[in-house]
Amino acid sequence: MKKYSLFVMIAAVLVAAGCSKSDSNTDTGIKTIRYDFTTTNAADYSIQAIADTLVYTENATALTWSKTVTVTGSDSAFLTVFPPAAWLGTTNEADVTVKITVNDVEKASANAHFIAIDRPNGLKVGASY
Repeated sequence: MKKYSLFVMIAAVLVAAGCSKSDSNTDTGIKTIRYDFTTTNAADYSIQAIADTLVYTENATALTWSKTVTVTGSDSAFLTVFPPAAWLGTTNEADVTVKITVNDVEKASANAHFIAIDRPNGLKVGASY
């Protein structure tokens, strides 16, 4: 009987220990997305950042720009940067870099050399996670 009681006690402890553990790998669906843009020529760039169905439209006039958003249930992000409209008909140019980071892990990046003619298309990068 003592062996049986000991076995039951050990089993109960193991079951209780297993139930009380928290699963640190559980995906809560919450994502922190960081968008980054850098350029060699400060000007009035148009920026569109998309996280799933949320769209953020901003202008950046400095050499660097970033935006961090927290979303739930998102599985895709996009960042598009357009050269300044004032560049049309000029010889202005710049080297640009865009990057998308999700939960501190880089998911997408791209580099381009912008000239005025790039205005309609810009530089677009997308990430799925």
